[in-house]
Amino acid sequence: MQDADFFDLSKEVMTQALTDLPILDAQGWRLWASVNLDPVSISEACITCLREKIAQGSLDPSRITLEILEGSNFKEQHAALESLLEMKALGVHLALDDIGSAYSSLLRLKDLPIDEIKLDQGFIRTLGDRPQDLHFVGAIQELAAGLGVDLVVEGVETEDILDAVTVMGAYFLQGYAIAKPMPLTELRTFLGRTLPHQQHPNSLLGLYAKQLVHHNALKKAIRQDPRLVDYMTLVDATSCPVHADMQRLGVDGDGLLDKLHQEYHRAIAVMDALLIASPDSDDWSEVERAREALEQAIIKIYCKHKTEDGHSVCETENPTDSIATDPF
Repeated sequence: MQDADFFDLSKEVMTQALTDLPILDAQGWRLWASVNLDPVSISEACITCLREKIAQGSLDPSRITLEILEGSNFKEQHAALESLLEMKALGVHLALDDIGSAYSSLLRLKDLPIDEIKLDQGFIRTLGDRPQDLHFVGAIQELAAGLGVDLVVEGVETEDILDAVTVMGAYFLQGYAIAKPMPLTELRTFLGRTLPHQQHPNSLLGLYAKQLVHHNALKKAIRQDPRLVDYMTLVDATSCPVHADMQRLGVDGDGLLDKLHQEYHRAIAVMDALLIASPDSDDWSEVERAREALEQAIIKIYCKHKTEDGHSVCETENPTDSIATDPF
């Protein structure tokens, strides 16, 4: 596709979005529109077109997000920055799409006036086979929070993945587990549905995510001030929300997870007490060993369930522990 074709396509999509949004407004659904924009299309002509489209309508420009495609090459960096700043001055939001798909992502995040980053779906669609990639999701969440930008998680294709990223605290999601692309008429029907309330986690992948979130929160609190965490509460695994979720989901028939969970809480409680007695201590190896044993046990049970359901390979952090789950 030629540069002019990219520009014309983006222009048509934006025109349609600016036509549809007021229709949805009138029915009580105040949404915003995101339009893909290839970096090669960014030019004075593009900025002029954007300015004219905004002037022609009554829509608040902050409800328009231009998604700059990460996989393409920017033109000369200084000129690109000036163009993006001109767009920002019009009131629109800017997003950097497909974060993680190209080596220059972090350099661009450092320099460009971005309001939002979109995590490449390649890191999300395979979570069912590589649950440990949720660690990467958590790292990108930390990065987005530190930069003060929103994070959109793409590739949410299954209910288990939806459960896991929801537990991780991702609020802006995109993928077939939520909705497929649809015309305006179907979108209006979709928006009118009442969605059932779901308790999270509701899957083993979600339980794994819950343990990651809980561990990271505990470790941060203890490192900040070990006296913030009560030792007796910390050493009692039954007071942990992860224990309640394991019981609710009924996933620990042989008691292994409960045992490993108790060992993890004992290890982190000992670490907390050690830091109170000797603040310079920084050997978390026992905690990490217990944490990894618990998390790997959750993954293996999850993989076993996938085997029983006839799904494909599920990988653990150690490649030698990969469990083949293809019955053929």
